[in-house]
Amino acid sequence: MSIYDRHGGLPAETFGPLDWYGVPAEWQDADVMGMPRGAHIAPPRAAWTRGDYISTYTGRFWPMSPRASEIDIKDIAHSLAMQCRYAGHVKRFLSVAEHSVHIARWLLENAPHAALHGLLHDAPEALSGFGDVARPVKPARVREIEDRVWQAVAAAFGLSPVMPDEVHEADNRIIADEMRQNMHECDPKYDDPLGVELEYWDPVRGEREFLELYRMLTGGRS
Repeated sequence: MSIYDRHGGLPAETFGPLDWYGVPAEWQDADVMGMPRGAHIAPPRAAWTRGDYISTYTGRFWPMSPRASEIDIKDIAHSLAMQCRYAGHVKRFLSVAEHSVHIARWLLENAPHAALHGLLHDAPEALSGFGDVARPVKPARVREIEDRVWQAVAAAFGLSPVMPDEVHEADNRIIADEMRQNMHECDPKYDDPLGVELEYWDPVRGEREFLELYRMLTGGRS
């Protein structure tokens, strides 16, 4: 018995593609999950025929054929706030959102031109369907899809698709901070910490801090 049999569902219910069945009558007037009437109406048929998708916080995203126009900052912030660094092998929950905010804040002081890149550098982890895959086991196929998603993210937010060197530096150096403060060991090759103090935000705060910094860096752009 598969996990889908045990839970009474089908893989297509989460990851599609789904066939078109029209809009259920009970959806046409109901207020589903607190959304405004009409917001939950099924998308046009064309949107259901692009292949496999992931269900996001606000809708759907097609990581195999990503489009900048379909990227929502709320999906990125919410997903990264819910994801734990290091596949959860930490003493306390540490979200990818907090990790990203710490990097962006450090860049604001040291390389402000790269701060928005730093905040969004892990956006593919929210939209690829893979989440935060540990570096040693991230296969080429995962990197390929994440790179493709990053191209769409960069286009969506008006960023260069080439990640600044300062972001790579900060992303590598913060590992020393995170390991020393929140793991049972620290890999000796990470010997140049960024100097941040982890705060262990819960998902609600992580999402809020991420969005507040995004709005500050973009002048309030939604």
